[in-house]
Amino acid sequence: MAEPSPAKIPRVTRDGREDGENHIDRLSSLPECVLLLILSFLDLKEAVTTTVLAKSWKDLFLQLPSIDLTFPADDNYCTCIRRFHLFSMFANRMLLQRNEDVPISILKIDAQHFVGHFRRDFRSMLSSTAEALSTYKVKELDLNLDAGNNRTEASTIYIPSDMFSSENLTSFRLTFAAGWKIPETVCLPNLRYVEFDPFRFEDENSIQRLLDGCSRLENFILTVKMYYELDEEVKTLRMSSSSLKLLVVSWDVTETPEMNVDLKSDSLQRLTLSLKGGHKLKVDTPNLEFLSLSGDVLELNMIQGVDSIHEAVINAEYLSQWEDMEDLYSRSQKATKFFHAMQNLRLLTLSETIMKALYVSKMPMPTFQHLKMIKFIPFYCDDFPRNWMIKVFIKLFASCPNLEILSFDQLVKNFFSEDVPLGTIFPLRFVQHIKQMEIRSFNGRVLEYKVLKHFLNNGTSLQIVSLKKFQNENLKKQTWKPKERKQILSIHKCSEQCEVLFR
Repeated sequence: MAEPSPAKIPRVTRDGREDGENHIDRLSSLPECVLLLILSFLDLKEAVTTTVLAKSWKDLFLQLPSIDLTFPADDNYCTCIRRFHLFSMFANRMLLQRNEDVPISILKIDAQHFVGHFRRDFRSMLSSTAEALSTYKVKELDLNLDAGNNRTEASTIYIPSDMFSSENLTSFRLTFAAGWKIPETVCLPNLRYVEFDPFRFEDENSIQRLLDGCSRLENFILTVKMYYELDEEVKTLRMSSSSLKLLVVSWDVTETPEMNVDLKSDSLQRLTLSLKGGHKLKVDTPNLEFLSLSGDVLELNMIQGVDSIHEAVINAEYLSQWEDMEDLYSRSQKATKFFHAMQNLRLLTLSETIMKALYVSKMPMPTFQHLKMIKFIPFYCDDFPRNWMIKVFIKLFASCPNLEILSFDQLVKNFFSEDVPLGTIFPLRFVQHIKQMEIRSFNGRVLEYKVLKHFLNNGTSLQIVSLKKFQNENLKKQTWKPKERKQILSIHKCSEQCEVLFR
């Protein structure tokens, strides 16, 4: 069959008059797949404006494989309502009027402003989104619907239950602070990634219902916030999965009853828990490799998984809300036993919250033969005397014979005492093993120069000293002054191959 002849368009002069000579419209004659490839390099707004180029391009933007619809925040209430109505109409057209044979790979809707008058348009747009999931085989869904201070009005907006039933969805990110819950039936067999912020913790089985309906889920990130009153009967957060590899739970609720977190997964490799309020943890994860724990932990029971952990971030407060000295001592013992069990660690980050428990328990420090790096993050405990901190430092450093990297977020007086010489805290035999030292927020204090001098003067194996300038969020970016560089570089270095890096 003969190829269709290319369309001809009149040539227009600079003053807007046609010169009578026809020219071939070679752009419109390109195959649709090529035209869509060209449009894919434009954002959606630019792609829509191309409809004026030719009649054949009128609905071409509707076939784009990726849809990114954004409604920006606007303080003008009057114009905002009308613009959102037009936005929702356009979104519905994008989702309902495209060719059913053209799938959607990525669907993103970002609406940063909500008022009560948006309610009908919101519902319509969410309904269209749910329908599009199955019709156009959407693979990645990202809904960012910011209710702002209108959560009460937004609570009448419900995420359609059909949105939790899709054979094709592989990624689901939902940011919406009101009006949704996990339905009784979830069917997302190919879902790999989920992020809910916030997650509506309506009943203690809601998360498990989601996990049961996502047989291939690997990455799960959820944040629980106090947007709704929790049922007083809900006291346990249960999670069990045979496919999860990464789990991040942020419990940003303080005024709730004591909660139990019960986690079981043979496949889980990375676990991050950030918990406010009082929590008791029961963790059964035999193949866990990374653990990050912060917030308030009343009790931690690691049934399996401690031996497999190679990297840990311990920033949890174990000794909050203690009732009497017996309770304080009991909690310290439990926290210390957990810490002692992680003798296979290679990388460790810890704050003085766990160090306080280590001191109170009075248990001897185990030997961490495999530990290569320790990083200290400041967490100010006013009731933790400096001499206690120093004793824990000394025992910890003596228990890490193969440590190579020592890192401080900040070197502050909180970590040290002027009455104790640096040589006691950092013995020569310890300093001589260190290959890399870093201070990630250098203030230029006298203490920082003293510690630098101690390591540079005695670090026979030292290869790198990395210093990053302290950055204050309220000030402009801080840079290294020539005087500061000169003062640091003038310090005698025991190791000739040692390099000082200013970041």
